[in-house]
Amino acid sequence: MRFALTDVKKRIHRRDGEAYLTPHLLRPKELAREIAALIALYESFVGRPRADFPDDDIAALIGDYRVARGLQLCASEHYEWQSPAWPASVGAHGVRPSQSLAAAGISTPSQLRLALYDHVNQNFGGFLTEVNRDDALIAFSAALGLTRDAFDELLYLDADERAVLHRLRDAPPTPAALATRYNQLAVEALLFNSASVEWTIAPPAAESRAEGLGTIVKRVCFLARRMGVSYDVAFAPLDDGELPAAPALRVAERHAPYLAPLASAPTPPDPPHTSLDGYGRAVTLTLYGPQELTGAPQQYGERLARLCRALLGYRRHADATGERSAAALSRSEERKRSAAALSRSEERKRSAAALSCSEERGAAFSGVALQGAARVYLHGRPLIFPLDERLLKLLGPDANDAPDIGAEPTDLTFDSSLEGGLYREFTALERAGEAHGWWLEREPEPVIANDILYVPDFALTRGATRVYLEIAGYWRPEYRERKVQKLLALRNAIRLLVAVPESAREAFAPLDGVFPLIWYTTRVSAQPVLRELDRAYDDSAVRLAAVDARAVLATIAARGRIAPHDAMDLLACFSRAELAPALEHLAAAATTHGQPSPLWLDEVGLCSADWHAALTQRITALIASAPHNRLTLTVLHAELRQGEPTAGDLTESAVESLARSAGLHIIRDSIFEAVVSSTGATPSASVPSPPHRTVSQGPRAQPREPSRRKSRDIPYATQPLLPEA
Repeated sequence: MRFALTDVKKRIHRRDGEAYLTPHLLRPKELAREIAALIALYESFVGRPRADFPDDDIAALIGDYRVARGLQLCASEHYEWQSPAWPASVGAHGVRPSQSLAAAGISTPSQLRLALYDHVNQNFGGFLTEVNRDDALIAFSAALGLTRDAFDELLYLDADERAVLHRLRDAPPTPAALATRYNQLAVEALLFNSASVEWTIAPPAAESRAEGLGTIVKRVCFLARRMGVSYDVAFAPLDDGELPAAPALRVAERHAPYLAPLASAPTPPDPPHTSLDGYGRAVTLTLYGPQELTGAPQQYGERLARLCRALLGYRRHADATGERSAAALSRSEERKRSAAALSRSEERKRSAAALSCSEERGAAFSGVALQGAARVYLHGRPLIFPLDERLLKLLGPDANDAPDIGAEPTDLTFDSSLEGGLYREFTALERAGEAHGWWLEREPEPVIANDILYVPDFALTRGATRVYLEIAGYWRPEYRERKVQKLLALRNAIRLLVAVPESAREAFAPLDGVFPLIWYTTRVSAQPVLRELDRAYDDSAVRLAAVDARAVLATIAARGRIAPHDAMDLLACFSRAELAPALEHLAAAATTHGQPSPLWLDEVGLCSADWHAALTQRITALIASAPHNRLTLTVLHAELRQGEPTAGDLTESAVESLARSAGLHIIRDSIFEAVVSSTGATPSASVPSPPHRTVSQGPRAQPREPSRRKSRDIPYATQPLLPEA
């Protein structure tokens, strides 16, 4: 249930050259006697038909028709007009449905009217005159086993004037609760029709909280994304209107900071840690209205009003439309009672998929100096609707028991399918070890760069390098233009990767050459992101220069062999493409220090020449002592692990690589087993070898079929069209 903007009692006044809009909200104990009389009126009509209810007397009872209409809408959340049920036996007016009705499948007034329409169309040509109307209705009702009065009663049983008033809850509402609900719906009506809403959070607000202002901003942005509201975050202008220049900073909100950037790291450097509280600037969060998006304005306006309700600190008891049946309300109360018995973490897990969970997370802003203003257009005139703590006092105490907005979310829901698909695909690559060392983080910390507060979609971290990822969605041109201008202001300040839809190439063309761009059509894939990361932010040379090659050679000589994963970590490599330059660098260092170069074998890793020679000799000896100089790969693997302590963690694939490096042959006569042999052929094979041919003989020509005949030598005989004379 929602108020119309014209039904909200409001006042327009000017201050400092600006036009302000202030809704008329009911103060404590205002109209308490009138509201109590309204509740008593509803209570007196419980169980009575609507035809007797005095709708026109409510305005006179309250004293203001707009306030009376709003209070009547609020009362509809507690009271509902319901049509009488189809009587199973004798009804309230002595109506007894006959067995003929049940046999005809008629159990509702609409089905009875449809049967009457069919009867009139078939027998009277679709129209009853005044002469035959009564006789036709009496005959039709008699055919159904009903009297004329019973027929008329059942025919209009669902009419509005016959609806009976029912109370949806166990107890009637109190005048204070109804007044509070009126205030909430009045504010929601203005927020629903707002073009934009600006919230300002002052830095001293975080002193009374365990979290910093950066965490609060991150949670607010999480709520905006979760509810699908377009937003922007920036610093509030200073008193003199000038914005001081600031270096790139990262808002710290974790106890363990990231790795410090290397001294030779490429520009732009990783931003150091700071805090919004220490930065000393107020933060402005702008929520854009339905005019900014391509979706339905009513649906988006409801999301905007819901997010503002969460920030204002109260929760709505009704659903998205405000219309609930008695069964829905009972189910809601049952869920609330069951949720009270659960722990806080368990309740979050169970309600992770529901949007109300986001609303509850953001419902508490106690201790935070929160001020806002909405821009509402009334008859084409822009008006400012101030949102402050005085307004919060009139919206009810529901925020006192709400969860903390700074709580970390426990679910993995996303505001768009683009982000959700990329996160799932990238984390799958991380688990498989194919993410090139990159670690994807959703909802990262805000970044302060060039006096701009930027909240990225994702952050990718590899070692000391941190790259932010921005996914540009399918927004309206005005939003795209603001996004481009904000990203351009981050030039040379942070490492940033931007994913842009193909349909927005023209809008995001100014970013070409400023940041690496990834173009997508329907989804953002992880592989293009990895390729662009490795291309644009390749720091392999810096990491390789920081590797102590002499210490690595000493480690290899002491251990004999280093597993592939540990070897790549030792060489500061994150992909196979970076392994070849690292091995060349290691071989050059070994030559410089007069040491033998280590070897790299797939599935084996880095190994010294002595370890490799000893192990290959052991494998050759095992094959030579085996019958027919053959051993299955499984048996060779088992015997090698028993005799060599350093080969305990080798896999069959690693043993196969060692056997090949020893000059042995791998024979696969079956798809289930591989055989290691000192000869390349199976002893039982009797297939003659092909004759030796020199290069001068050249390839042997393949036999070809003779060319087919394409035409016939016998001419076709044609018959003349006209007979010969």
